[in-house]
This record gives sequence, C-alpha cells and structure tokens, in this order.
Amino acid sequence: MLFSSFISKCFGRIEATYFYSKKVHLYYANPKNVGSLDKNSLDTGTGIVGAPACGDVMKLQIK
Repeated sequence: MLFSSFISKCFGRIEATYFYSKKVHLYYANPKNVGSLDKNSLDTGTGIVGAPACGDVMKLQIK
C-alpha cells in the first residue's frame, strides 16, 4: 500500500499518512494506458528490460 497508519499521541487515534501525493495514489489505484499494442505493426516499437527468472520484467511499447 502507499500509506501507513500511526497512532497520534496527542489525540489517541489512528490516522492515515500518505508517503505519496493523493494524485499518485489515485493513479496507482486506477491505472491508465494499460495493455499491449500490436507487435506485428510496423509503427510499433517494443522494449523489454529486466530479469524474467525472478519476475522483474517491464515492457514498454510506443507507436
């Protein structure tokens, strides 16, 4: 998660503190531009980086 909870000593209650801005949190919860383009298209470039053995792979496509 992008937030942590802590106990406020002066109020004695639990509050949420965000490490990132609310805008970043909203983009994380509701991603945009997710999917794949046609890899056989001549105007689509694909780059893959990472280590597939451990599952750390990122694929970026541009058109």
